[in-house]
Amino acid sequence: MKDKYFKANMKYILLLLIFFAVFIWSAIHPKSYYIWLFESMIAILSITLLVIIYKRYRFSFLTCVLILIQASIILVGAHFTFQDVPCFKMNISEHLTKGYFDWIAHFTFGFVISFISIELIIYHVNLKSRKFAYLLVLSIALSSAAFWELIEWGACLLSSNSFDLTQGYKWDTQWDMFLTFLSAIMALPILKKTHLKSLKD
Repeated sequence: MKDKYFKANMKYILLLLIFFAVFIWSAIHPKSYYIWLFESMIAILSITLLVIIYKRYRFSFLTCVLILIQASIILVGAHFTFQDVPCFKMNISEHLTKGYFDWIAHFTFGFVISFISIELIIYHVNLKSRKFAYLLVLSIALSSAAFWELIEWGACLLSSNSFDLTQGYKWDTQWDMFLTFLSAIMALPILKKTHLKSLKD
């Protein structure tokens, strides 16, 4: 019985093992344990929740792969801090250099939250209007991005501005939300057929 369960769930177990490997690497001598704890918390809590609800509710394998990619990106950013990830620097102006790895994280988040929302809304809530469902997915993606920015703002205030996630770039918050919204729009037409097939497997 246990062998059958293991074989049926082996690919999900493999994803979990990959997450643990990245998590252990990320937790070893990060640049700042305070920043690491804050920035990695969303990944840790998300994977923990998925494990807890796994027997009652399981997302498609494709969605779980996207969640793993997103969690891994977050853990990499938490290890170095998002502004100091090697090879991800750009000159905003003559006096400002910004690490743009956080923009990658926000862009991939749009795909992840869209696929999670699509599964919950279309395939389990059975919303009849697909157009309204997709509009709702985009709304969830944008509101989730805005909510995260509020959390970052709160962390900045609590740390007396010593924890500045905007890296001194005044349009960083707007870019974060825009990239999440953009990728959510891209996710719907580009990956729709692939996602449908994944749900049938």
